[in-house]
Amino acid sequence: MKKIKIFLASSIEDLRDDRLQVGDFIRQLNEIYLDSGVHFSLIKCEDYDNAMASGGKQQEYDREIRDSELVFFLFFRKVGAYTKHEFEVALEAFQKAQKPKIITYFKYVQSLDEAEGEVQAFMQMLDMELKHYYNAYGHVDTLKLGILMQIKLMRLDDSQIKLQDGQVCLNGKAVIKAENVPMLSGNATLRELTRQKQQLQAELNQCRSAYLEDPSPEKEESFFAASAALNRLSKELTEVEKQTLELMTTVAEMSSDGRVLTHRQKEALKQFNQGNYDAVRMILEDEERENELQRAENRAETAKNEIRGYVEEELLLIKTEQALGITTQRAEKICASYEKVMDLTEKHDLDKGVLYDYAAFLYNQKNYDAAITATEKLRWYWSNPSKPAKEEDQARVYIALGVLYKNTQRVGDAEQVYLKALEIYERLASRNPAAYQPDLAISFNNLGNLYKNTQRHAEAEQAHLKALEIRQRLAARNPAAHELDLAASFNNLGNLYSDTQR
Repeated sequence: MKKIKIFLASSIEDLRDDRLQVGDFIRQLNEIYLDSGVHFSLIKCEDYDNAMASGGKQQEYDREIRDSELVFFLFFRKVGAYTKHEFEVALEAFQKAQKPKIITYFKYVQSLDEAEGEVQAFMQMLDMELKHYYNAYGHVDTLKLGILMQIKLMRLDDSQIKLQDGQVCLNGKAVIKAENVPMLSGNATLRELTRQKQQLQAELNQCRSAYLEDPSPEKEESFFAASAALNRLSKELTEVEKQTLELMTTVAEMSSDGRVLTHRQKEALKQFNQGNYDAVRMILEDEERENELQRAENRAETAKNEIRGYVEEELLLIKTEQALGITTQRAEKICASYEKVMDLTEKHDLDKGVLYDYAAFLYNQKNYDAAITATEKLRWYWSNPSKPAKEEDQARVYIALGVLYKNTQRVGDAEQVYLKALEIYERLASRNPAAYQPDLAISFNNLGNLYKNTQRHAEAEQAHLKALEIRQRLAARNPAAHELDLAASFNNLGNLYSDTQR
């Protein structure tokens, strides 16, 4: 059993109910993660004053903080002396060992008069002295989602977070209401598509009832037309839901990894917390950014951090545009932003991992040649012996190239990179089965499909059976996350046997 410690610090009286709800949420997560061999231990004190009066308990809390993976600090109307002390302990530990991750939340007050002056002073200290980004929340569901996204970033296992039907779901189980989280409820595209889906579902139900009462060709045509319309819109909604969660993952990374954010990044994240997407775009499209970039480039190496900040702002803008749904105009804008980012990463020797995201976007736009160019360039960068990429990143690139080569009829090249990805995932899965067995199954599945399409039926069957074996084990442990993949494996084998007259 892998045990993950989470420390929750806050003033005793102000946020008692929020702490209790977080405790219930952690218990819910433990039920979901039970079969994954992961257990979350939430450390929170409900009686600090008495414990301190009895002498010595604070030292125990300090040890727990240093030993935790995540530390969440909650503030409301005041900053308690013990909470402030615990923040200092966590900060000192992080500066020494990059652990624990520190995530800070301030609960909204109706007016500044409600909060003591020390709250504003503490916020200013975080912002100006430590350059630490702090989050804000009104409903505890925002806090729950923040905890869940930080857990996701730890990649403990293969659990899946999805946004569907107005709920944030973990392995198919609803855990958070989207309407309570401004970053989700404030996405106008998401709201409108959800409304349209509900409307189309109602129309489909009416058409179904009418067809059952009168199975005439006209009623049948209406029924199938309504079904097709609902399917098209559901696919569009699923993509927007996916992109919105990816945006939230980016925000979670930016607010917890200790990086220094630009003033625009901080302001954009504050607007995200309020669900104001239009304000985010205005902030990140400010014309003064270009002038600042030009000044930073003129100062060369000394301004590298500023240029990196500009790049991260541009990537945040891309994620925002994607979360609002892809139109032709928006796709052109996103490509232009990616090209600008790639020029800067090349010119100033910054992280090239963004090429992967760009290639994925080009693939979704069916621009396969451009996607191949971007992915091959990334493979070249990441194969540099002097600073090679992590194995899992190299495998992701091989998988992406395999898909692109297969779609452009470069079968031999596709097989070569698929086999390289398989070799890496076999090695990673032997070290960490929970995290990498799903990727290993995908590698076998990719090879099986490739072999089937090139009439290498025996090799196709062998690959699909290996994928099936892995997915059966995974689905037995976590059905919600893996039954769809298991069904796909059975389906692939069925198609293969059909093609070979079995």
